[in-house]
Amino acid sequence: HLLGLNAELQPTTLYKDENNLWQSPNTLLKENIKNFLKEKRVIGDWIDIVDALVVNFQVEFTILADKKNKQQVLIDCLTRLREYFSVYNWQINQPIFISNVQTLLQEIDGVINVVDLKFYNIFDKDLVTGRQYSPREIGRYKYLSVTSLNTQNNKFEMMPIDNVIVSAPNTFLSIKYPEAGIIGNAL
Repeated sequence: HLLGLNAELQPTTLYKDENNLWQSPNTLLKENIKNFLKEKRVIGDWIDIVDALVVNFQVEFTILADKKNKQQVLIDCLTRLREYFSVYNWQINQPIFISNVQTLLQEIDGVINVVDLKFYNIFDKDLVTGRQYSPREIGRYKYLSVTSLNTQNNKFEMMPIDNVIVSAPNTFLSIKYPEAGIIGNAL
C-alpha cells in the first residue's frame, strides 16, 4: 500500500476529480516503484502497488491540571499530542493504543489525571469550518457510534476494541489539521 505527501505534507490518496471519477495522485510514484521492483523480484512473484486509504480523525481530551499553571500544562499537552500524531510517526495499518495516549498525557508535568479521551472520525467537507477531509467512501472508519455528532452526519465517535482504535491493513489513520483536530480541556 502506498501514500504520497502533498505540498502541505499531508498524506494523499485517491480523490474524486471534477468529473466525479476516482484519481490517484501517486501514479508516477507507483510507476517508479514498479520499475525498481521489476529487477528485484523473483520470477513468478506478483506485487500489487495500490493506494492506501486515509481515515481522518480528531482527538478530544480533558485533563485535571495543576492549578498554578493550568494554561501552560494544557499548551504542553496539545504540543505533545501534535508531535505524537505527526504523519512521520505513523504507518499504514498502525493502531492507536488509547492507553499509550493516556500515558503520554499523564507524563506531562502538571497533569494530575486524564479525565476523558475520545477519538472522532470526520470525513467529507466540514461546512462550519470549510475544511476538507477524506471522502466518505474511503474516509469512514469501520467502528463508529451510531449517532452523528453534527448535523452534516460526517463526524462520529470512534469505538475502540479492547481500548484500541484498530486500523485496517490498507488504512492510514491521520489528523489532517493538527491545530484544530486536537482539542484539549483542563479542569
